[in-house]
Amino acid sequence: MTSGPDENHPPTVLVIEDDAILRRGLSRLFTREGFRTLESASGAEVLSGLSGYGAPELIICDYRLPEANGLQVIRSLKSKGIAAPFILITAYFTDELRLEAIAAGAISVMEKPLDLDVLVDACRNAVRGR
Repeated sequence: MTSGPDENHPPTVLVIEDDAILRRGLSRLFTREGFRTLESASGAEVLSGLSGYGAPELIICDYRLPEANGLQVIRSLKSKGIAAPFILITAYFTDELRLEAIAAGAISVMEKPLDLDVLVDACRNAVRGR
């Protein structure tokens, strides 16, 4: 991982979301907010091609994904030494899922529909805190 963003290096956020409209919308939002964005439609795609994604400073990941859910993604990334802050997003929010995600290493679990202002603030704070 890099030591963090600086003036010459905008923070990179990896958006893992199977809904193409939401994934592209989040990518455009974060680009407008000054982030560099990477996109993936599945957890398995990220896990199998991790090197192609470089070293993101932040990961936003949907819970329900084809082939590997968000919890599997975070556990696998953490086991590979990827220390980027991880935010899980889901339309299937439960307290149990929140606790399991936090125990796995997520910094936050956010329920869909997303409050984009809250998401952007959480992402900025996560990148600053690295």
